[in-house]
Amino acid sequence: MKRLVAFGVTLMITSPAMARPAEALINDWLTAQARKDRPALAAMIAEDAVFEYPFDRSGKTEAGSWRVYRGRDAVLKNYLDVAFARLDPIGWTEREMTVSADGKRVFVEALGDMAINGVPYRNRYVLRFDIKGDRIVHMKEYLNPVTSAIATGTTTGAESTPR
Repeated sequence: MKRLVAFGVTLMITSPAMARPAEALINDWLTAQARKDRPALAAMIAEDAVFEYPFDRSGKTEAGSWRVYRGRDAVLKNYLDVAFARLDPIGWTEREMTVSADGKRVFVEALGDMAINGVPYRNRYVLRFDIKGDRIVHMKEYLNPVTSAIATGTTTGAESTPR
């Protein structure tokens, strides 16, 4: 950390290397999700972040067949705002975190402890976060799409399309 004094004001300058550790960032992310703290979450997402959901209800695996949100605003609007409206509470249990040696990638395995319209929703998740500095630049959320479809009363298979 460098200290700069200008016009009687002391500023602390940090470098990306001084960003909070990856594990702390992702723990903060999961905690802010549970609190539905949109401003805190927005501050953790890079402006050009990409959030993806490769296990779609359609069962398709080719690129373009699952949900992808590009940019902080799209992630906030299409991922967080939708989740906040549908899920109450949002919680994570049985969390197990693995951080890469360079601290740039974090995997979280967890059981969702949530409810949709008051009905318990328990899905198994694997979340992959790519981190640059103290921002999430890429996230992939893997979940069981059959469990999700049952909980939301939607279909699976060829008749399903990405949202």
